[in-house]
Amino acid sequence: MLERILGTPPPRPPPAVEALPATNAQNQPATVRERLETHRQKPQCHSCHAAIDPIGFTLEGFDATGKARRIDRFARVEIDTMGELPDGTRVRNVDELRTALLADPAPFVQNVTQRLMMYALGRVIEAHDMPYVRGIVRKAAADNYRFSTLITSIVLSDEFVKAKVPELKPAQVVQQAAPVN
Repeated sequence: MLERILGTPPPRPPPAVEALPATNAQNQPATVRERLETHRQKPQCHSCHAAIDPIGFTLEGFDATGKARRIDRFARVEIDTMGELPDGTRVRNVDELRTALLADPAPFVQNVTQRLMMYALGRVIEAHDMPYVRGIVRKAAADNYRFSTLITSIVLSDEFVKAKVPELKPAQVVQQAAPVN
């Protein structure tokens, strides 16, 4: 969520991170929330989990396929989907999470713009591309973040218009043309 939607991937975990506890203080199966709250008490874990967990708690009401669920998969009790975002905003469900995230759409739109440009250019976005990305986001902001404005701005950008397709050497052409068994 942080990386794909907001464009802010969490840092790598420190070495030798312990597994989450399977039981709570009453020696009962711990809920996902209890497991993570115990984990967050460690100073080396708290800073990252303060950003990760609130969104995760809200999304815990869905399984891996996106189907809604109300019961915790470990403790078999009702899931508590309340989360508090780093800015102090409290969210209970996906609608409130969406509203909170869209209160400042710029990070999301910048991430989408970077990913669209990466696709359009066929390469990773680098530091020298960021002025173009920021300009496209500003243009989209002036047009109420319309998706068509993002696409048009990318296609008309110097980066896209002047992009060069790398030449393939004859061996690469033959190798790419070979059928897959």
